[in-house]
Amino acid sequence: DKTYIEYPTMTRLSVAPDGSARGQVVTVVGRNAQVKFTLREAYGNNNLGQYWIPTAASGSKIKPQLIKKDGSQCVNAREGESCDLYYPPGSVPPGRYYRGYVDIYATVY
Repeated sequence: DKTYIEYPTMTRLSVAPDGSARGQVVTVVGRNAQVKFTLREAYGNNNLGQYWIPTAASGSKIKPQLIKKDGSQCVNAREGESCDLYYPPGSVPPGRYYRGYVDIYATVY
C-alpha cells in the first residue's frame, strides 16, 4: 500500500502540426495516493551544438506545463492519474529537434 511515482528517465514528446508538444512524464501509483506536483522550467545548455529547449533565461516566452489527459492543469494527482509535459502551440518550429531537461518536484500526502 505504498505510494510512489512512476516516471521514465527519458521521454520523447510528440509534436503536433501546430508546434505544440506533449508526452507522458509521471504516473501516481498507490492506494488513496495523492501527489502535488511543481514544474520547474526546462533548462539546458548548448555546448553540444544541439537545439536546446528555449527557456525564459534565454529570453523565450515558451512555458512548459504539466497537464492531465483531459487538458486540465496537473497540480494534484491521485492514484492512477498521469501527467503529461506540454508545450503550447508554436513552441516547436517545423523540422526542429529540441533537447533539454525539466525538473518536476513531487510531494506525496
